[in-house]
Amino acid sequence: MWLTRFWRYLTGQRRRVSFYDSAVMRQAIETAGPVNMAWLTDEALEIIVETEPHTLRAEVAHHELEMRAIRTRGEAIPDPRSLAH
Repeated sequence: MWLTRFWRYLTGQRRRVSFYDSAVMRQAIETAGPVNMAWLTDEALEIIVETEPHTLRAEVAHHELEMRAIRTRGEAIPDPRSLAH
């Protein structure tokens, strides 16, 4: 084991750094803009609410779930004016 480490030291072979561990990827994550919660699925929003309690992101996800529920209930209730005919 130490022989391979010594050989790598002599030949200049170092452990390859994954792209996802690189400075470029870290910078991309830091400069990423806001995410539109309307694009996420209900399951993804529920996971955010459960795993990130007491954060602004969880509050926004919870609000989006409530708005979707209100819209769904509104679509499920028929318009009384259309039933009068």
